[in-house]
Amino acid sequence: MHTFYNPKKSALAISISYQRKTGVLEFARSLNPYHKGPIQKGQQIFDWQNKLTFTISPEEAPKIIKFIRQPHKDSISFTHAPTGNTSEKFSSLLIAGKRPYINLSLTTQVRGQQKKQITFTLRENETIDEISIFMQFLHKIIEAPFIEDYINFAIQKSHQSRG
Repeated sequence: MHTFYNPKKSALAISISYQRKTGVLEFARSLNPYHKGPIQKGQQIFDWQNKLTFTISPEEAPKIIKFIRQPHKDSISFTHAPTGNTSEKFSSLLIAGKRPYINLSLTTQVRGQQKKQITFTLRENETIDEISIFMQFLHKIIEAPFIEDYINFAIQKSHQSRG
């Protein structure tokens, strides 16, 4: 897991779920965007209890990589909802911008409730290249289904060599 922070706006945590074979994005809002001065040890900065979550499939990851490498459009988006049009909840991830700034904006809505949206901007500069870290994450999502297959293959080979 890796987390990107912008204390004045939001945080973005990225991780791979090898069990589900997906990438997981978790967005959290800043609790105090107007805070000035140093952050005290133990001070809670982000509202992780009310985070918004989105999963990226191995089929979606290459499309995002292509967009970041060669943006031919202003944005790319992905919407997830349970099958059928009677969805109680939907989530939509919008990715926009060009290097050195890529905006990730997640919107979720539960039927009958107000939409929730959190945006995080990945940056690329001399001190940190968040976009490259995010690109590595996307490549890991593509590899995720094969890692479990490889592990199972290695275990099977191990058992065969003993017998």
